[in-house]
Amino acid sequence: MRMLRVLSIVLAVVVSGCELVTDPNDDPRGTRLPSDDFSARLVQSGDAPLPELLIRGGDGHVAVEGAFVTPVPCYTMEGWARVRGRTVELTITAERKGGVCITVIGNFGYEATVRNLDPGTYTVRVTHALNGRRTEVAQEDVVVEQEG
Repeated sequence: MRMLRVLSIVLAVVVSGCELVTDPNDDPRGTRLPSDDFSARLVQSGDAPLPELLIRGGDGHVAVEGAFVTPVPCYTMEGWARVRGRTVELTITAERKGGVCITVIGNFGYEATVRNLDPGTYTVRVTHALNGRRTEVAQEDVVVEQEG
């Protein structure tokens, strides 16, 4: 009888089109980009200007260059990506480091690349997350060409 109830639940999920999420490691941000595909640098006043947000398609990839401003410079930056169909969701996170920090605004420039994309047009959404608070900063359609 218990087996019949379990099968009924599974069948209801399959028929309704719902998705069972069983992987506790499924991060809503996607997958963290490796260091080869994400870099961030603190830009001091007097250095080169902060990069303007630029999203472009390439051979099998999407590249994003941008700036992220934090309240102080003591932040760790990471890039996260999730590809869903023809949508690339890129999240740049900034998490405050522990300890004492100088009280000046932190200006970071970053570069991120999402690889292994099939050719076609993609909608790219860029979100900044500061201490967990998310803000979508851009959405743009780009063309990804055949790799090679």
